[in-house]
Amino acid sequence: NPYSSTSLPLTIEANISNINSRAPLINLLGRGNMLFGESKILTYNTQFFLSTFNQNPLRNSLIQLGYNTPKYDIQAGNLPTPFGFSGRGFSGRYKFNPKITVGAFSTLSPPLSGKNYLTMALTSIYRPSRITNFNSSFGRAIGLGNNQNRDYTYFTNFSNFQIFPSQRISLQGNIALASNSTTQSNTLIR
Repeated sequence: NPYSSTSLPLTIEANISNINSRAPLINLLGRGNMLFGESKILTYNTQFFLSTFNQNPLRNSLIQLGYNTPKYDIQAGNLPTPFGFSGRGFSGRYKFNPKITVGAFSTLSPPLSGKNYLTMALTSIYRPSRITNFNSSFGRAIGLGNNQNRDYTYFTNFSNFQIFPSQRISLQGNIALASNSTTQSNTLIR
């Protein structure tokens, strides 16, 4: 650190387009990371869209904050989740040993389409060897707001196997059980 006190590096970028129109757009990006001793890192990213058509810039913004160590990581902000129920929330993972990592996450999807979902899941990563990896999650997405939303129970698995040093085979499977109070359950397999 070349400064006499603790500092938080921040890179800010701004893109301005359609300046002479009735709908100018400003895209602000902010990002940075801070390294701590013993392989610990704090990362932060933001993106805001400011426009005359954007009445609520915080709703459409991207905000991410993460803290990673060799044993665990914690994430907050916009998080991706299985089956497209991405939203803002929290996630965490703990590495028991080099072969087993477990975690959990919970998000609340934004009401962009009029459908909110609260998503919760348990995740696991199992690496039985250097060339094999199994990444799984089991969770529930609960529709909020109106009776048209379905609830989903889902299981996802992503596996990859290394055949040669430069070649891998990857397999991904998703199963979701959808239900609501007015319909019977059905299964979606992707």
